[in-house]
Amino acid sequence: MNANDSPSSSSRWPAAPNNSRQWRQDSGRVTISDLGEHVLAVEVAGFLSDEALDFCRMEVGAFMESSGAAHLFWDCSQLERFGSRIRDGMVGLLVSRRSEWQTAHVLVRSSLVSMTVSAVGLGLFGRLKSYREPKDFYRAVEQTLATG
Repeated sequence: MNANDSPSSSSRWPAAPNNSRQWRQDSGRVTISDLGEHVLAVEVAGFLSDEALDFCRMEVGAFMESSGAAHLFWDCSQLERFGSRIRDGMVGLLVSRRSEWQTAHVLVRSSLVSMTVSAVGLGLFGRLKSYREPKDFYRAVEQTLATG
């Protein structure tokens, strides 16, 4: 496990990241990039073990705290599997710090995961949105960046 300050070579974000941090393990990767003052992009791929949770909580939490009005975009389209604590830990972060973010968007492949994200989103008054189509997800990123 390690964290690096290098941008992802596979970045598909519509804006160049201001700052990127990366966590890697043999079969998984998390890249977190600041796309703007209030926009954070998180790209995950492969298998995320429970050890990735501390990195995600620290980086996402610090961004939410400094932004105060964050828009979070999670591209999980390349995620194959994740440890049991990952889902609960990230939902817990969003719930416990809900005053520090405005919207959270999640791109997923699985219908079941999409339904789970949508169900959690209901409890967060619609501020958490799930996408299955990359074009819709990246359109939301572009719209958020355009409106500041």
